[in-house]
Amino acid sequence: FIVSYKDEYLGMLDMAVKAAAESKGCELTSTGCADDMDKQLQYVRAAASNGTDAILVVLADDMRADEVVEAAGDTKIVFINRIPQDESVLDENHIYVGSDESCSGTYQGEMLAGELKKEGKGNINYVMIEGTAGLIHTIQRSEDVLKVLDEEGITATAAVEPVDCGYDRITAMDQMTVMLAEGLDMSKVDCVIANNDAMALGALESLRQNGIDTSDILVVGIDGTNAGLTAVSDGTMLATVYQNATGQAIAGVQAAINLATG
Repeated sequence: FIVSYKDEYLGMLDMAVKAAAESKGCELTSTGCADDMDKQLQYVRAAASNGTDAILVVLADDMRADEVVEAAGDTKIVFINRIPQDESVLDENHIYVGSDESCSGTYQGEMLAGELKKEGKGNINYVMIEGTAGLIHTIQRSEDVLKVLDEEGITATAAVEPVDCGYDRITAMDQMTVMLAEGLDMSKVDCVIANNDAMALGALESLRQNGIDTSDILVVGIDGTNAGLTAVSDGTMLATVYQNATGQAIAGVQAAINLATG
């Protein structure tokens, strides 16, 4: 299992993959590549040359899946969690297991629209905290939430340009602090839309540290991490979109077994 980067969600996925492999009696090694695609390709080549039966990959760069297929040679590949942007690489020996990313931003938009309509707001200002730029699920999550708000008759205006925080909590906290220092007036912001829970919580932490009351700001994330669910329970966040790490892990490991055994 070669993971792009073991952040909060992918760390959960990593543990779930290990548990799924153990339950199936499989020998599994797990390696993170620190979001370095070239390093990920080296690990794929090494795994293939060591006689690995199948390799599960969370892509560091979803535009370079063809290079993973080439590096793996005849070894079977399960792309998990992050779908290749070029889906033509997928076939009977190279498959994808993951969430339907067209849903996540849509659900965020539906939750926000429902709450904003309750508050009688038809024109809003938002802050978008984005994950790694260029990844297809970053693009979809950001586009779909705004599309739903528009379809629901809500005019959403960006208070600042979206910021790339790489799905990382600390980066989101730092970037929010920078935006505040540069003059972002949160009293005029209705919602913070984050591509995942970690970044939503990082942004919230920055706001708290800067003495800003967040009780009137609607905050939404994605993943359904334990920290995200706790924030929803205590009212800090409006909502998170559940992404089933255990389900992806079980299906991914089973798919690897199916490919390896024909």
